Parts: sequence; structure tokens; C-alpha cells
Amino acid sequence: LVLEAMNETELISGVFDELPLFEGLVFIRELRHCLAGDLSGRAEVARIAKAVWRRVLVLRGPKLSAASASHEYFLESQSIFNPAAFTWSPEAEDLTDRLTQATREEFDNPDFSPVSAHRRQRPKAAVKRSR
Repeated sequence: LVLEAMNETELISGVFDELPLFEGLVFIRELRHCLAGDLSGRAEVARIAKAVWRRVLVLRGPKLSAASASHEYFLESQSIFNPAAFTWSPEAEDLTDRLTQATREEFDNPDFSPVSAHRRQRPKAAVKRSR
């Protein structure tokens, strides 16, 4: 989505302005590598995304959090191999899948819910399947 916005619109102009010189280019390069299957730069992508996420304007609905954006990114990365899903445990009355737990730990957010990330991912996955 970010790469499409960069290539086809002016939506991301100014997003990287307050970062050190070339950080925007590093982000785009590493994001492209990750999408091509080389996940070695995913920490760099997550770091830069965390720095700029507040500059991305969402006109309606809840604002995209860094945790949700990162979770969605990993869902996209994982979908190359197999579809991902979150797991609700009635006993724990909580989401117990490993990806949700990892996102909660990484962003120190024990209440993180992956539902919105999955909701945003669903139409993208359908487009990929139709190609």
C-alpha cells in the first residue's frame, strides 16, 4: 500500500521530512526487500514506521497505531507462505496466537487486538488471490 501510494500519488510527501536525511529512502528500500522475501530489514522498517505513523492522516475511523501497522505488515509477510489468523481462547477469554502475543510484547500493549489489522488485510489478500 505504501509503495503504491508513493508511486501513484502525493500522499506520502512530507511523511519523512522530519527524519534524518535518506531515512525515507531506507524505509522504501527495506520495505521492497521485505516484500520480495528478504526479511532482514524488517526491524528497520518497523523502526521507521514507528517514527512516522502519526504523520499519516486517516480521515475516518480510528487512527492506525504502530502496533497495528506492524502486525498488518507481518500478516502480509506471512501470507506469502500461508494465511494467518488470530486465535480466541474461551478459557483465557483472550487472543492467544503467537503473532498477537509477540505484537503485545514488542509494543508493550497487553490490550492490543489484531482485529483491525486482519480487517485491513482481508481485501488485500483477496486482490492477491485474484491475480
